Amino acid sequence: MIKQRICILILSDLASAHISDVVASDDIYVGGYVSHQNIDVLNRDFNLAGLVAGYSVHDFLSVETRVGKGISEYNTSYNSDAGYNSYQEELGWQASDNLKFDYRIYGSLSAYGLLGYSTANLMLRA
Repeated sequence: MIKQRICILILSDLASAHISDVVASDDIYVGGYVSHQNIDVLNRDFNLAGLVAGYSVHDFLSVETRVGKGISEYNTSYNSDAGYNSYQEELGWQASDNLKFDYRIYGSLSAYGLLGYSTANLMLRA
């Protein structure tokens, strides 16, 4: 719990430290996101909130990094020979590095696709 708070404080300090740079340059962008993820194999749904930072290499190509933290969990309990048991799953941190391909449709409206690598940490507690 303390490590999570320290990481959140560090991320918030980094985000606030670079706000002036973001205003000065149109090529750099920072933002936030909330996502919903479904793990079909386990039939679980998880929600994630995080930060995104990127650099526009060209009008249609950007390089970006996303870092998120799970904001939901799955809980269940059951009886066994050993007695009453509880079980919890939580999506911990998730990070990804991406190439973002952007196609401007009209004005500020655009469609984009991401190509990248993600890693996630699913925490289990019994």
